[in-house]
Amino acid sequence: MPRKLIELGLIGRSAPPLSRWAERELRPFALLPAEGAPALDPGAVMHDAAGVQTIWLGVHGVSLHSGDASNYIDNLAAGTPRLWVAMSDGAVQMLTADPYEGEALATDPGRIVEALAMPPETAAELAEFARAHHVHEPFVKRRKDRQPDGDTPRAPRILPPDQNWIRK
Repeated sequence: MPRKLIELGLIGRSAPPLSRWAERELRPFALLPAEGAPALDPGAVMHDAAGVQTIWLGVHGVSLHSGDASNYIDNLAAGTPRLWVAMSDGAVQMLTADPYEGEALATDPGRIVEALAMPPETAAELAEFARAHHVHEPFVKRRKDRQPDGDTPRAPRILPPDQNWIRK
């Protein structure tokens, strides 16, 4: 199964909590091509203004699989192509370009999932990969099995009283 890995830089944002009972939460904020990634260690604060921190989360890969090509086409056709970033306990778990996988990741209440705009260069690579590996599967309507002939013995729909398991 053909695969391709696209590397992207990930930026997160952490804001002060809204109440004293809440905790500071780090969320994915933006993506950029790996070629333009800053030379920082993951977790480095890039900017701090009024307690809102922009944090470099490092370079992460999006793995494309040929079997998901039709899902990538759906993503590209949806206006703004997106990548889904899943985080748990402040660590990046995965990036995906499959919208259905991104939706499935969001079902876990303990996980933070954000759908971020895909950089145009990445969208072009995704479109090229999907075009190269998409296989159109035509719709084939299934037919019901034929009913048995009238000569074929069938079990009766109502059992005689001596064969019925309900006792009166």
